[in-house]
This record gives sequence, structure tokens and C-alpha cells, in this order.
Amino acid sequence: MPEVPSLERLAIRTLLVTITDVKWSFLAGLLVLATVVGVYGYAATSRERTYRQLIDSGEAAMTRGDGYAAIAAFSGAIALKRDSMLGHLKRGEAYGRRGEYEAALPDLHRAAELDPASPRAQELLGDAN
Repeated sequence: MPEVPSLERLAIRTLLVTITDVKWSFLAGLLVLATVVGVYGYAATSRERTYRQLIDSGEAAMTRGDGYAAIAAFSGAIALKRDSMLGHLKRGEAYGRRGEYEAALPDLHRAAELDPASPRAQELLGDAN
């Protein structure tokens, strides 16, 4: 006749199974969390890289005198980062270089609002007014 486990042995076995299940659940949770953090980090890095590329592209367009391309690039940068002081400043500057001062003012005001200590934003605002 097989030995029937004692109540004490059954309780210990149940406890060990429960502890093992908790460990695996905890590890699975950590794995999910690490995956989410990794995906978020990759997306944020990719977004920042694209933003910088758009700013660089806009600056290159301004250097070669292509205001339309500069405005398009800076608009793309602003679309990625709404609170980008640099994007607003550069787009306002690009509008100003094209003589479109009315279009430049909202961007320059926004740049000055985002960074009140920026002398460049204040200077360009003065030029546009």
C-alpha cells in the first residue's frame, strides 16, 4: 500500500510549489517590465535622433538659402517635440529670412516663452517687430 503523505508533508510541498510559482510570476513580470522599458527607450532615442536630423537638415537648408526646405524641416522637428525652443526659434528665423515677419512672430514668441533667458529669441523678436 502506498504511503499517504502526512498533512505536514503535504503542506510543505504545497508551500514549495506556491513559492516556485511566485518566483516564476515575479521573473515573468520583470521580463515584461524590462521589455517595455527597452521598447520605450528605443522609441525615445529614435525620436530624438530624427528630431536632431530635422534640425540639422533645416540648418543646412538655411545655409544654402532654401528657406522653404528649412521651414519644412523645422516644422517636422516641432511636430516631434512641441516644446522645442530650438525648433520654434529656427523656424521663426527661417520665416524672418524670407521676409515673412508675420509668420515668424508666433514661433519667436513661443521660443521666448520656452526660454525667457534666450538672447537670440529676444533679438529675432525685435527684428521681426
